[in-house]
Amino acid sequence: TFFHPNHFAYVSHAFLSDGDARYHRFYMGVTNFMPNVNDIPGVCSARFTVLTIGRMAEMGSPVTTPFPLAIYSISLRLAQRAHFWDPKVIPEDWHMY
Repeated sequence: TFFHPNHFAYVSHAFLSDGDARYHRFYMGVTNFMPNVNDIPGVCSARFTVLTIGRMAEMGSPVTTPFPLAIYSISLRLAQRAHFWDPKVIPEDWHMY
């Protein structure tokens, strides 16, 4: 996973700015499926480009609730209320959300 240099600073700012709602929220970055898009076969490159564009559109849409996918941050309080992650559930995102 590659993170923007300011990713964690932004997540911290968003968390601290959300008041009491921060204990009930997921903080998600946009998953970019193409860090090596120029090094893979063209058909794979096209697929991952479309997946990335679709995920960006989903994250920016005012009419959808994006599903936390692989990379997200939550408060310790929320993780405790959810009884953390279940190692028997794959993917763990389904259980936590």
